[in-house]
Amino acid sequence: MLDDIFMARINKVTGLDPGKLTAFQADLVLAAEHITAIIDETPSSFKRGPKDIPLSKRSDWLRRNVIGPADKLINALDHDAHFASYPEVHASALTKEERFAIKQNVERLRVFASDLSMDFEGRIFENASHNTEMRIEFCDMITDVLKKHAPHIPVSRGTYEQGQGNVGVFAGLLRDIYAEITGETSQLEQQLKQIVIMSR
Repeated sequence: MLDDIFMARINKVTGLDPGKLTAFQADLVLAAEHITAIIDETPSSFKRGPKDIPLSKRSDWLRRNVIGPADKLINALDHDAHFASYPEVHASALTKEERFAIKQNVERLRVFASDLSMDFEGRIFENASHNTEMRIEFCDMITDVLKKHAPHIPVSRGTYEQGQGNVGVFAGLLRDIYAEITGETSQLEQQLKQIVIMSR
């Protein structure tokens, strides 16, 4: 990904000297590492990473498998008498302080799961999705690198060509780099429109 052969092809458009091209490549690699890390841990429609899961199902799963059970465990850990082991001595025994530490971690997990569930519910209400948000963020990151290293190339959607979408220097670079990093070929029309608006 983003190897010298790819960069040489890109540089036919950007026209950077060797030193600037190396710096350009280094920043693209950093952006790519961040992008692929997000894809690898987030359920989405990308080919790599976890299979896409609707936000409603993720929220329901958290409530059933984390939040509900955590509530029960937090309550149970307060009942010291039920953990009395006399007259036996168990190597696995936990002190009251150790159980309290576990309770604190479970409470933290419950808060995190609850925050996630509410976040998902909010996105459902707003008709938002991780897939759309991810593509926008990834394009923004690539655009920032392009602006930094190839400021002579204006941010533009180009001109519309039937069957090809918007065709232009910036649009072509964005699509090529996006495809190289994500493995997804897309016209990115919605993302290009937003990038141009934000760059004015």
